[in-house]
Amino acid sequence: MLPALTALLLVAAAVPSLATPPARDRVVVTFVPGTTRVERSAALDGAEPSTKTQPLRFGALSAHASPPWVVTHVTPSQRAELSADPRVLAVDEDLPTSADGVVPAQPGAVDAAAIAAPRDPAWPEQDGLRRIRANDVWETTTGERDVVIAVVDTGVDPTTPDLRGRVVSGYDFVQRDVTPTDDNGHGTAVATMVAAASDTFGVAGLCWQCRIMPVKVLDETGNGYLSDAASGIAWAVDHGADIVNVSLGAPGTMIALDSALQAAERAGVLVVASTGNAGNTVKQWPAADPRTLSVAALDENDRRADYSTYGDWVDVAAPGCNPAGWLRQEIVMFCGTSSATPLATGSAALLASARGGVSGGDLHAVLQTSAISAGAGVGAGRIDALAALQALPVFIDIAGTVHEANITRLAQAEVTDGCGDDRYCPSRKITRGQFATFLDRALVLPHATANFADVPAGHPHAAGIAAVAAADITRGCGGRNFCPASGLTRGQMASLLARALHLPDGTATFHDVPPGHPHAQGIGAIAARGITSGCATGRFCPGTTVTRGQMASFLVRALDL
Repeated sequence: MLPALTALLLVAAAVPSLATPPARDRVVVTFVPGTTRVERSAALDGAEPSTKTQPLRFGALSAHASPPWVVTHVTPSQRAELSADPRVLAVDEDLPTSADGVVPAQPGAVDAAAIAAPRDPAWPEQDGLRRIRANDVWETTTGERDVVIAVVDTGVDPTTPDLRGRVVSGYDFVQRDVTPTDDNGHGTAVATMVAAASDTFGVAGLCWQCRIMPVKVLDETGNGYLSDAASGIAWAVDHGADIVNVSLGAPGTMIALDSALQAAERAGVLVVASTGNAGNTVKQWPAADPRTLSVAALDENDRRADYSTYGDWVDVAAPGCNPAGWLRQEIVMFCGTSSATPLATGSAALLASARGGVSGGDLHAVLQTSAISAGAGVGAGRIDALAALQALPVFIDIAGTVHEANITRLAQAEVTDGCGDDRYCPSRKITRGQFATFLDRALVLPHATANFADVPAGHPHAAGIAAVAAADITRGCGGRNFCPASGLTRGQMASLLARALHLPDGTATFHDVPPGHPHAQGIGAIAARGITSGCATGRFCPGTTVTRGQMASFLVRALDL
């Protein structure tokens, strides 16, 4: 019987079905922009059959992100085949990622019952918020409900009292459903740091009125894949997030992440990301992408925390150990770059609340330029929420314009509050009525009553028009009319300014202002005072209508504001 048994064993060993199947890698297949769903499916069908045995996760099929990608598992030969397909842009390894937070103490480590505080029990322990001067910003704003912060993380516990009524619909990219409930605690900690209400429970967040959008991309162990993080960012942008907090990282990137960050940038959404807790200079994504605001962690002495990843690619830093909410309504001391990042995110949310419509790019810039130096490797240094607020453009539509500084001075002098919705409308033509109001505010003229046929008592500029008329700055446009809706020319403005400032008559030296011009003396007067040098070499352009931006610069120079 022994020979027969031996033969049987040899045959069994040769059966193909018992061979070890080829190893399969999790990859992100990114398609050429413009490929249709049919073409994408055909490309995947062209691979070996086992490619189709895994669930396919199509991502970035959104209003903003392009090109689309799919997550699948492939053998090396399948990967090579897909890489050679002309419909495929890239086949990237899907990098594992994990939360960048460490909780050295167990839940309940902050003894809430032993802390005496007027409102939030953990507030005496929240030195990090005071170090970034968030409490000083609260004198201006505690947040606005229409500012939505996406927390791309382990989900959020919707039952935590600190967030009650302010958790909007989200998505779970781990289970592929619409219930992104936190089963780890990390995401809830981030969310409470950003937006916990000021009440008698738990911690005080930075933005008390802001809302949280939970996007779950990490599992109960705090681990996941970069492709899901990319999908989460793109999903948040599509669904109305203003700011995205990403307290996780991986030591590499992929086209899918680039697509998601490009979508955020185009939509004016700020992505804030943690640098990692490896204590070295190895870049982590998405933080290493320059489109994100990357945040390192500081110790209690405002120097880089030993565990914080650092380098010349880091933007800013924030205190790395802070009380935070956890699962089961516990309070923990939450440490890591994951804890530093929501301080930057919450600061950005406060700024967005104070200046509605401000872009993610402006938030990124102002948080970075206003930071306080904290040594090497942590970018511009510790964020300063109050300094950032003070450095924000007064109006959201003046950044980069030639008149930005003068418009800001005019606003600081309370001569203007803009044209509405945090805008100044610098390129809009200014009317005679508007200019009268500007002059009235700037010169603080005595109250008077308008006496022009076309300026009824309820006219929005009636008070200003009456004041400048009573001061003998203007006599109207003729025939008992003021023409308040008519545009103001440069020549007219020169005459008004010269009379308002009681300037001596001057002689105009511009080629386009002859001696007999009706505004020659006024133009000469403001030129002699240094208020104007003309519109071009040797020219004043007296008949050109003045814009609101130009008017600001004229007034600032005329009044030495």
